[in-house]
Amino acid sequence: MQVQVPSPRLTAQWNLGTWHLVRHAQKHPQTGRLWFNDYPYGILGAETYMVLAALDLMGSHQAAEDGFDQWVSLPMDSKTTDHPGHHPWALPDRPNGLFSEGHGCLTHAIGPPGAGGHMDGVHAFGPGSIGWALVEHYRLTGDAKWFRASAPRMKANAQWMLRQRRVVKDMVPGGERLWCQGLQPALQVTPDSGGLWMQFYECEAYYWVSVAHFADALATIDPVEGARLQAEAEAYRRDLLAAVERSIALSPVVPVRDGTFHSVIPFACYVRGLSTGAWGWRRDGSGSHVGPLYWETVQSAAALISPAGLLSPDDARVQGYLDVLEDRLLLENPYVVGRDWFAAGWQYQGGLERTANMHLAGDDIPAFLRSFLNGYAIDILPNDGYLFKEHAVHGPPDKIFEEAAFLERFRDLLVMEQGDSLWIARAAPRAWLEQGRKILVKMAPTHFGVLSYQIVSDIDNHRITATVEIPSRDPPKSVWLRLRHPKAAPIKRVMVNGKPYGDFDNAREIIRLEGFQGTVAVMVQY
Repeated sequence: MQVQVPSPRLTAQWNLGTWHLVRHAQKHPQTGRLWFNDYPYGILGAETYMVLAALDLMGSHQAAEDGFDQWVSLPMDSKTTDHPGHHPWALPDRPNGLFSEGHGCLTHAIGPPGAGGHMDGVHAFGPGSIGWALVEHYRLTGDAKWFRASAPRMKANAQWMLRQRRVVKDMVPGGERLWCQGLQPALQVTPDSGGLWMQFYECEAYYWVSVAHFADALATIDPVEGARLQAEAEAYRRDLLAAVERSIALSPVVPVRDGTFHSVIPFACYVRGLSTGAWGWRRDGSGSHVGPLYWETVQSAAALISPAGLLSPDDARVQGYLDVLEDRLLLENPYVVGRDWFAAGWQYQGGLERTANMHLAGDDIPAFLRSFLNGYAIDILPNDGYLFKEHAVHGPPDKIFEEAAFLERFRDLLVMEQGDSLWIARAAPRAWLEQGRKILVKMAPTHFGVLSYQIVSDIDNHRITATVEIPSRDPPKSVWLRLRHPKAAPIKRVMVNGKPYGDFDNAREIIRLEGFQGTVAVMVQY
């Protein structure tokens, strides 16, 4: 995927992206494939998934496929004893948690040496995040041959998750009445928690969405089995949503600085309210970050909104949580003291935090741009080759997980799927369409096939033009072209392929293209 935007620095950062993500990979000693870890750390699905997903988004599908092979080639019963170098806290045959067994689970992957050793097993949301990214690989490539070969291993991972979500319900008489019935057993989201094992909503989001998306994908090659898994994924969704809604309902509302009160989304089942203050979820090991604030801002419930979509970003409770996050939690982070961090538009660890992604999912473009660009400004290390820090205030430089998350958001700014529709330039800054400027995207992989487009501004003559090459593999139901005029001028007239066209929305600044194939020429007059 080639990108040229009216920001030379961001264009250059995109051009560095693929090289930055693969340059630390080694050749697998047996297969010769690219062999990834989570540089500078060892391999862990909870972060390496984003490195591979970003490579797919950028069109480096073979590199991503090589990395995914580190999981799909795992035996059904992977054990730490099979290979040396696993993190010393890893359980022998399953992720760290109260799981009943590990058969079929995508865990205990191995990669090149890195700090902490092979850490796949001690970050227990890896099976979900890798499962989600594997399905995205199929969606972005349309590679049915690869999917047919990999589906049995992916299915075993999904079935393991579905078995484990029954453990708690069957643990005690009347278990079907438990708040947490239908959720995964208590697990360890990160060893930084110092032994805090809970039913984290971050993990649940990735586990559920990986099962749901796999079931939908499986239905394209095996309708009967796909339908069976879709029904199980729907039952999982209902149980998870019921737990989340109860968590929100039992949590006190929180005041923000304008005097209003808003809902919050706790980070785990059985947590009522924020983990800060009276709850104080402090454990040995978490102090190196930001104490209990970590659970509300870093490994929070945000994944329920993005990428899982379990809760809609338009839900008033989600917007309330974002208000609390932006107006209280990020500002009250102790690291903010003495720093000009742009009114809290930042992340402590940009790879894990989904703040910008939630704003984009909710189509709040100013809030997305503030979070996305300010996070970049804080994390980037220009004097070290435009590398990314792990954390805004400390941590090793050249953390490829954080760079991958930046690249994902950059891509979604320009190209983004939403169900059966495709966004073009959804969040392009208004300044990018000042007179004479252009946005160029070529060979962008999408769920529908390859997309290319060009947008050129001629606002001195009251017009902006766009040329769009509609994906042809599985064309989207509609293409939403957003043109954010530098002065937010209203659209007066739209021409498509030289003919007047009426399907546009002035309030949202979008032209909806439906029923078109091939190359489409759009001219908008203001």
